[in-house]
Amino acid sequence: MKLLAGIALLGLAIASSLVWDPKPHINEHRFRVGNEYRYIFDGQVTTGLALPDTQHSATRLQAIVTLQPIDERITLFQINKVRFGSIQEEFEPRVLLPFERCQLVKLDEEHKDMLLMPIRFVYRNGMISDIEFSEEDKPWSVNIKKAILNMLQINVMKRGEITRQDREEELENKNFFATVERTLEGECEVEYTINDMKKEFTQWTKSINFQKCSVRPEVQYGIRPRDFKKTHDEKLFSTVFNYKVTGDRDEFLIHEVELESQYKLMPLSKNHELITSYVYNKMTLVYAGKTETHIPSVRRDRKETLIYNFDWEIAEEMFAMTGDEKYLHRIPEWKNKVEHIEKLLTLISRHIEDKVELETTHMFARLVKLLRLCREQELIKIQRFFETRENVNHKVLSLYYDALAMAGTKVTVSELVKKITEEKIDTMKAARLLKSLSEVPVPSEKIADEILRVCESDLVERAPHLKQSCWLTYGAIFNGLCNNEKL
Repeated sequence: MKLLAGIALLGLAIASSLVWDPKPHINEHRFRVGNEYRYIFDGQVTTGLALPDTQHSATRLQAIVTLQPIDERITLFQINKVRFGSIQEEFEPRVLLPFERCQLVKLDEEHKDMLLMPIRFVYRNGMISDIEFSEEDKPWSVNIKKAILNMLQINVMKRGEITRQDREEELENKNFFATVERTLEGECEVEYTINDMKKEFTQWTKSINFQKCSVRPEVQYGIRPRDFKKTHDEKLFSTVFNYKVTGDRDEFLIHEVELESQYKLMPLSKNHELITSYVYNKMTLVYAGKTETHIPSVRRDRKETLIYNFDWEIAEEMFAMTGDEKYLHRIPEWKNKVEHIEKLLTLISRHIEDKVELETTHMFARLVKLLRLCREQELIKIQRFFETRENVNHKVLSLYYDALAMAGTKVTVSELVKKITEEKIDTMKAARLLKSLSEVPVPSEKIADEILRVCESDLVERAPHLKQSCWLTYGAIFNGLCNNEKL
């Protein structure tokens, strides 16, 4: 579910001051070649512990989505007037919050230009295929556009309808059918239910059967397609679409669509709590008529399916495993990471002095997220931050070392090893830090080699407890390597 994490990360970089109250202007009730259709997209990703009376963090996204069918097959797509907001407090995670309740956050021009890059795709009988992107469009931007496109796929012609003996009763119901579709979440069986509404509208409901998938993005640390094996864990996921449609199978128009997803993410170990993410997206048609917007041409450098693009996650994993900076160029990178970290450390210091434990916990999580993307030179700058400050709070420094361990990348582990072997960290604390590294999210030989430096140092001969912790962690990391099917 790194798409969730990806959108949330991008949300910390985006803003706009817009008036969001467009009046609907709809002169068409069918998708027609040569016309333009504009939707308001409202999205919210909420994440938190599956516990009562706990805070949740959410990212809100609003945008105008423009569609222009240029012939019977090809449709142009562009989003604009994008704005993001973020919030962290107690609220009902399944409810779409008013955007005004969120804090607007800023988008740099590079990311903004990338989001505005148009795409084109084949749109026939409500089914989406052959999505064409420009080469400059990065995976995080591609996945946001795919998440929006995903809501426009509706199998009005019942293509690929599944007929099985165990569905005899359902087949007698013309308002129900099942088929296999490629969606953002993989290639899975989906089930449709059709109901007439008042006036000219028809309601279509689509749900994904995660227990019947041939390809799924893997839910672990990072996402990638894999051959799906049926497990009880898939019951932890659910996605349901609700469409409000006019027309018939030959000519139709989506007026409104809502998507609700729930993901209960299994922790990396039994020592961690279950994390729940909710996605609520809504698209509402606000214009259908003559073409008014100029959408630039798409260079069609590459073609993809609707399934989630996982290149970003692989690059992030490879950087964590190797420390090779070339992988950072493939992901949306924080500007001024060091300054952000220094501000967080300053705020954490104040909160510790004021004994504000809840805020300290949230800031610690943000610190870990930033450290996972830090280069070696950036950690050197952060160390200078501590060295140049007077009266450094030792609790803050201790928390910083904890954050380095929890980040668990080759770069942060190397920094920890350096501090331990230089005896800048006392041996009891060092033993606890090394023990925590036994659950490093993405183990690698390079990380194991860093641990080995401590295990073979003179220091551990003087501290048996450190020696024991070191060798146990070294063995745990190699055990993780042997059991990791992704390597």
